[in-house]
Amino acid sequence: MKNFFFIIILFSLFNSHNGILAVNNPVSVIYNNLKITGYRPVEILMQNTPGESEVLERGKEILQGQKNEYKTQIRKQRSIIISLLVCIFIAATVSIVFYIKYILKKRANIKLSEINELITEEKEQMVDNILMAQSLQKAVLPPEKLLGDSFRDYFILNRPRDIVSGDFYWAGEMGGKLAIAVADCTGHGVHGAVMSMFGLAFLNEISHRKINYEPNEVLFELNKRIISSLHTFEEEYLMLEGMDMVFCTIDRKKMVVKYAGAKNPIFIHMDNEIKIYTGNRTPIGHYENMEEFIVRSIKVKPGNTIYMFSDGYMDQFGGHEKKRFSKSRFIKLLNDISKKPGKERRNILESELDNWKGDQSQIDDILVVGVVI
Repeated sequence: MKNFFFIIILFSLFNSHNGILAVNNPVSVIYNNLKITGYRPVEILMQNTPGESEVLERGKEILQGQKNEYKTQIRKQRSIIISLLVCIFIAATVSIVFYIKYILKKRANIKLSEINELITEEKEQMVDNILMAQSLQKAVLPPEKLLGDSFRDYFILNRPRDIVSGDFYWAGEMGGKLAIAVADCTGHGVHGAVMSMFGLAFLNEISHRKINYEPNEVLFELNKRIISSLHTFEEEYLMLEGMDMVFCTIDRKKMVVKYAGAKNPIFIHMDNEIKIYTGNRTPIGHYENMEEFIVRSIKVKPGNTIYMFSDGYMDQFGGHEKKRFSKSRFIKLLNDISKKPGKERRNILESELDNWKGDQSQIDDILVVGVVI
């Protein structure tokens, strides 16, 4: 019986302070009831005998350990909950940041799409305008029929780098003689095309004056008009504008070719070889150390071919070593094809250019004109 009450006391819930049982403890109530009935073993049991005190202390230690373990678990649970909350907060923050970036990127893409549409529309308008300029440029060039009626044979290889070209040719009559010119204007594209329109207009004006100009005099008159037209340019820009040109007249009765060159030469195929005739080193335009243009006369024979050109063909990069086509290779090519019909010459020149260029971009406008006397 004593052990029975001891076990009840040991596993009861304690609510004590300084070792005294609380009044509302169930064990205290049982003790008081037994005490009333006069059952003495309870009093003996409740006494702090040495053996029983140790057991009680041990029980208190066990309960205290459980209490401490409970607190530890509570702390761990709190740590886990706090960690989860921190993770949720970080995940929410990252999600918000990515969402904001997504929204901003979407808005930027919409704006970029609108800008691209605007650029595409403006580009199409610009291309349409340039195509119209190309049509105008072709319209003011001499008709190829004029060359066909004036020479035994001819060809024209005209390949702009862009849609419009800074290279142009001109043909007409001057003082009862056939006249022909090829020019390479500063720049290419629209810039060069504008200068070419100046050149064509001024050559037409000069030829309509019905004055028997020599080729060097034509270059002089053209130079005056170009400089006068660009008088509003600042000098540093004026120095950059101009053109390289060769101008020649052909007297078919005397079989004499007169020519003047503004930085450009002419090639003539005669006696089974290409002969080179150079002009002045001064171009058309406002340049320092301007020279007077000089005229030279060349005796020719029927069947000789005059070649006039810009530097675009010779300067084109290509080949295995990505080098320029070069002047020497150009001369050899012209010499090899000089016995062929004009149309075939043009096709060979174009084919050789494409093979040489390969996947390289065209670097300049290209113009080659050949006329058979």
